[in-house]
Amino acid sequence: MALPPPADGTAVVVTGAASGIGREVALRLAQLGYHLVLADVQDSVKETADEARGHGVDVEVFRLDLTDAVARQDFVRQVLDGPRAVVGVANVAGLISVGRFDELGLDRERILVDVSVSALHHLTGAFLPGMTERGAGAFLNVSSPAGVAPLPYLASYSAAKSFVIYCLDRAARGTAGERRLLHHLHSRNDEDAVGIRHRGVEVPAGLGLAAAGLPRGEGDRRTGGGRHAAR
Repeated sequence: MALPPPADGTAVVVTGAASGIGREVALRLAQLGYHLVLADVQDSVKETADEARGHGVDVEVFRLDLTDAVARQDFVRQVLDGPRAVVGVANVAGLISVGRFDELGLDRERILVDVSVSALHHLTGAFLPGMTERGAGAFLNVSSPAGVAPLPYLASYSAAKSFVIYCLDRAARGTAGERRLLHHLHSRNDEDAVGIRHRGVEVPAGLGLAAAGLPRGEGDRRTGGGRHAAR
């Protein structure tokens, strides 16, 4: 399965769309002509929506606390009951926590897990069946090398990114056979931060694309960046 071309009856969901990676992903999708459903706990998501609408697409905005399971379920219900079929989900919302686990505040660590693991798992499971039924769709999940090689003082962050890479990657293979529908953005080396193109869409410098389903364009390359900070 792959992300189909934009159409009037379809939309792409982007979480963490108020700033950073989520904002850039949303605006790139809008440039391509995709209608959007944007979600973020920050009110500034409305600014992203206004800019996206400047590209002639329709944008729904939800002020959503992803740590709230009831709010997530209500969000899913409203989107699935909406006028457009969801053909893509960019699970971008997330945060990073650095320090000794036993010295970090447990409340923040739980927020990290709720947003980066529970919410991502919830939204993927909620929107995947419709894509599978239609035979078209894609997910974009933010990951990190820390999910492959855990680093000191990044216990929760590394574990969360490992979940993104391995659990959902296996789920996608189990659903779509040998064709994967998950795409992971990885932070890499700053020296290679030159930006890439994927199906003609320029991804901001500081990101790398490990394409897993959509064919890589001729000019694609994996590029670098720093940490994926809180959004």
